[in-house]
Formats: sequence, C-alpha cells, structure tokens
Amino acid sequence: MRVLIVDTETSSADAATTELVEVAGVIYDCTLGATVDCFSTIVAASGNPAEHINGVPAGLVLDASAGSREAAMAVVCAMAKSCRYIVAHNAVFDRTVLVAELGSAKWVCTYTDVEWPKAPASGRLVDIALAHGVGVVRAHRAIEDCLTLAAAFGAVRALGVDLDEWITEAATATWSLVIAYVGHHNNHIAKAAQFRWDPAERHWVRRVRSQKAEEVRGQMAAHQIKVSVHAERPRDAGA
Repeated sequence: MRVLIVDTETSSADAATTELVEVAGVIYDCTLGATVDCFSTIVAASGNPAEHINGVPAGLVLDASAGSREAAMAVVCAMAKSCRYIVAHNAVFDRTVLVAELGSAKWVCTYTDVEWPKAPASGRLVDIALAHGVGVVRAHRAIEDCLTLAAAFGAVRALGVDLDEWITEAATATWSLVIAYVGHHNNHIAKAAQFRWDPAERHWVRRVRSQKAEEVRGQMAAHQIKVSVHAERPRDAGA
C-alpha cells in the first residue's frame, strides 16, 4: 500500500484564508518501507509574513520564477492518484489549505489518528521522530517535514509493525471528542495532555479513539478537571 505524505507552508496560521507558499509530497510504500517519489516547490504568493516560522524567504514567493498554485497542485494530485491515503501531521490544517484540490481524498493525521509505538515528549513531529530514533537536522520546510515523517514510518516498521495495517486502522477507527473544562491557570495541564484550544467553541478538546475516551477522562480527573465525551460525527474522508 502506498500513501502520499504531504506538508504545506503558508503565509499565516489561518488555514481557511492563508496563502500557500510551499507544498511538498512524498510517495511512501508502506509494504516495502521505502520512499518512492518526492516533490517540493515554492508557490507564488503576495508575501510571507510567517517567514520566521516556516523558514521560506518572502523573496522566493515574490520571485518571478515562483510557480502557480495550480501548477504545483497538478503534480501533487497526480502523485495522489497512486496512493490509498493522504497522510499529514496535523492534517486538519493541510486538508483545509488544500481542500479545493484534495478535500475529497481519504486523509490520515499522524498527530491525532495514529498510535505511535514509542510515546513522544509531545505531539510535535520533531519529538515523535526523536522518540523513534530518527535524527532531525532541520524542521518546518515542507519537504523536510515530509521526509522526517517517512523516516519515522521506517522506524516504526523496523519495530515489527505492519504499516499497511497501522495506517488502515488509523483511517477506519471510530473517534470521540473529549472536551476538558479547564480554568486558565490549568491550561498547561490541557496542553500536556494533548488537548487543543478550539477558538471557535472556546474550549479545550482532544480527539481520541473511542475505546480510550474513559482512560483520558481518568487522567484528567487525577488533576480534578472535568471532561465530557462526545461521539465524533462520521466523515467521508479519513482525516
């Protein structure tokens, strides 16, 4: 089974309105544990105010040689045709950015969907890689993050995990949303427990496999934090 690992770099953190400034894709063969193909390109934009975060010089996206989004995504979409799933770390962001081209694809998020064999210090890709013995020289540029994730997959396979089953299980599992009722002074506890702040709903939420929801409830109860558990609505794509 092949998957397409994708990553985007954007001009802001608002996935719905931001400009795409870089996109990368890596076709990874889960059965063989090998990278098959890779692609990365700068995308023309009006600027890159997030240069200090994503490391993409604004001059590159403003340069006349920068290609269009349409041309870049034509390549990525062609790569996706040979793959069963689109895989991304924090896929909710990348899927929103690429909704016009890949919104109907089946997505798997390596931040929320998969269960990594070795517990990382946090959900950050760098920490996941380090926990599995993968060295990280640079981070944030799109192709670097894609290749880091591919290397992490290889490390998981080396532990004896069947990657085909591992990814498919992540894509087909049932999920619950755990909402934590956290006072401002306990925000650090929610972050440490991998909850995320939802600015629209104004609460801390964590997406977990349904069978683990009560375990998370117990973990938060140890800090005297109440939670509520809600079944996630089925989606037509596995992000």
